[in-house]
This record gives sequence, C-alpha cells and structure tokens, in this order.
Amino acid sequence: MKNNIQQLLESLSGSEKRYVHLNLKTFAGEDNVNLNDFLALEKSTEKKRKEKVTQGNVTRLYYKLLDILSQYHEENLHINNIDYVNLNRAKLLYHKGFHAEAKKFIDKILENPFGSNHLIKIEAIELTLINAINTGEVDYLANQFEKDKERLRIISEEYTNLINYELLWAASKYETSSGYFFNNKSTFSEKQYQEYLSDESNAKSPMAKILFHKIKGFESIKSQNIDKAFEHTIKAISIFQSNPDLIKANTIEYLKSIRNYGITLNFRKQYQQTLDYINSIELQIEKSVLQKSQQIKTEAYIVFVMLKMDSFICSNSINDQSEEFKIFEKRYNELRDVLPEDEAVTSSFHFALFYLNSLTPRKTLKFINYVLKRVRNARKDIFHLVL
Repeated sequence: MKNNIQQLLESLSGSEKRYVHLNLKTFAGEDNVNLNDFLALEKSTEKKRKEKVTQGNVTRLYYKLLDILSQYHEENLHINNIDYVNLNRAKLLYHKGFHAEAKKFIDKILENPFGSNHLIKIEAIELTLINAINTGEVDYLANQFEKDKERLRIISEEYTNLINYELLWAASKYETSSGYFFNNKSTFSEKQYQEYLSDESNAKSPMAKILFHKIKGFESIKSQNIDKAFEHTIKAISIFQSNPDLIKANTIEYLKSIRNYGITLNFRKQYQQTLDYINSIELQIEKSVLQKSQQIKTEAYIVFVMLKMDSFICSNSINDQSEEFKIFEKRYNELRDVLPEDEAVTSSFHFALFYLNSLTPRKTLKFINYVLKRVRNARKDIFHLVL
C-alpha cells in the first residue's frame, strides 16, 4: 500500500495537491492525522527519503485521497452525464422522503432515448423497486412493476449487445497485434463474427452501430479496401451526428471518427476536401465540449491542428499558411507538456518543415533540436527525416 500511495502522490498535479491539502485541512478534525500523514508523505516524495507513517494510517489515507480526487475530477469522470446527476438527485430525494419528486428524476433517466448509460438505468429501476418495497407502495407494485421489469429486460439485452461489440472491437485489434508477433487468435469464433458483423441491424443501440462500423472499417483497412473503410467511417459519423447527445457522451470516439475520415481523404490526395470538412466540424462542435478533459483536448488537437498541418504539407501549400501556423504553434505550446510523445514529436517535425520553407533557420533548428532530443527509438522515421 505504501508504494501505491507513493505513486499516487507522484502523479498529482499542483492543483490536485492544493485541493487535497485544502480538503484535509478543512475536515481534519482535532487530531489532524490524515493531514499530517499527507504532508509527511509529500515531503518524503519530494526529498526521496522515507518518513515514518504507520501501515494502518497509510491505508486509511490512500482511500481518503482516492475519495477526495474523485470529488475533484467528478465533472471529468461524468462528462455530460445528466443521467448520473439525476440518479444522485433521486437518491437524495428518496433518502429525505420526497418519493414523488425522486420518481420524476427516475422517469427522466428511463425516458432518455439514447442507447447509453445502461447501468445507470438498471440502477434507477432497482432504486425505484427497493423504495417501493420499503415504503409499501402497493400502487407501484400493482401497476408499474411489470412495465419496469420489461424495461429492465430490454435495457439488459441492449447492454449485453453493446458489450459484445466492445469485446469484438477489442478482439479485432488484439488479434491484429498479437497475431502478427505471436500468431495468437481471439476467443471469438467465426460464427460469432458472422452473427454480429453480418448486418448493422444486429446492433441494438446507436453506440453498438457505431462500433459495428468501426470494426467493419478496421477489417476493410486490414484487407486494403480503402473505399469500403471510407464508407464505414462515413456511416459511423452519420450515426453520431444523428444523436447529438452521443457526441457529448463519447466525444473522443467522435473525434477519432473525424480523424479517420480526414486521413482517408488525405490518402486519396483530397487535401482541400479534408481541410473544408475539418473546418466545418470545428464550427459545429461546441467549444465547451472540447475542453472537458485532457484526453479530449489532445484528440481535438490531433484533428484540428495536426491533421490540418498534414494536409497543408502534403498539398504543397505550406508557404501560404503563415497565419494558420502561428495559430497552430500557439495551440501546440499550450498543450506541449501534456501531449503524448509521438504527437509532440510529429508536430515539431511539421513546424520544422514550415519554418524551413519560410526561411526561418533559428526556429527550424529549435524544433529540429526538440525532435532529436526526444525521438529515441520510438520514431526512427522522423529521426532520419529530421537528420
């Protein structure tokens, strides 16, 4: 447990540490045990030396830190998840005895037409049933129970169907990588593949249908059928855009679909079409949605900066885009410290190309040096291009 808490402390950002410190100080009680132990461990982490904290205190503090950090990240952990918010409201109202008001929030959860939040819907039905039994709501048991039981069956089937597509998607990627190196096969049989992938109608929810097209597109890429992969990408994007709430709940998957669409257009040398499409998407999507988490910010950067740079470079129009590249560099500098290494290195290579073409040697060398210090063995292609 000591190692776990040490690793957790080392991963904390400055704002997270301040939040934890403030929380522990505010709710410390008379003995200040958690606060003192936290400060001792934080000090030992910074100075790389051991502080005396008993095992029992470490375990208790570890769980306390997880609870505090869950509160801190609650918005990001449940991005745009109104069903989660309404479920907690219903729990509070049931606890306070306001059953009619609680039921209104439960109804909002169950009436949501989008095929998501299945586990929350199941918990909402369970919450209603338990409270009906505990309070002796005969009217509910006589009139509504059978309807909710049928709802539960439908939601459970839809959820099981979605899980199967998620497993199939994971299996497809696993089989590609492990099969290449180790000749491993996934546990899905050929019959199961056919059952789920024979037709889109086998997918029971919008998200399952999106996964259907992702898997089919991936299989098409493996068989080098770019046109077929392109069709499946377009269909996945179409399902997203027909379900706006799905975009908010699965923003990263939506952006990845947009990225795949743009990459396919670039592969076809349709660079201007790529740029026009990405620009139109950037105007359509809510800015607040793209700021919800670091992962979303990174994926948005890949689509709206890196893919655009790639299009400009491939179309030999890089010299005409000095204003665009100023904006790109500003966005890059905002995220440079948190970007995955591949993305940071590739971006720097793009900037080096731009400044080389712009006859700006100082800036060219700045980005070249950044790449040379970081590529190591991961990106030999970029290493040799930079050299």
